[in-house]
Amino acid sequence: MNSQEIQSLYVRVSRSESSILLEVANVIWEGPHTPITKWSTYKKLPQTSTEVQMVAAKEELLKNPKHFLTCQLCDRLKPIGWMHGDTMCHSCAESELGIVH
Repeated sequence: MNSQEIQSLYVRVSRSESSILLEVANVIWEGPHTPITKWSTYKKLPQTSTEVQMVAAKEELLKNPKHFLTCQLCDRLKPIGWMHGDTMCHSCAESELGIVH
């Protein structure tokens, strides 16, 4: 996935009267073939934040290894929940190692 696709699926912005919340979707597995998405706040920004500050915060989030990693085989950015360890995504683990998720 490219960063635009990742942002559209796994990053959202919520606004209140006092702040802007940058939220991230965390993918966890309830069982085989059962991914669950849980949203959490990544960063709280002032309501007066500019578009440049918002873009910078999103870029920072996409580089945060607690939430996203790049697969070393396909070179695609993936949420942690779609990774098979720190170096390979589920898709590559299935096609290269025969692992069934």
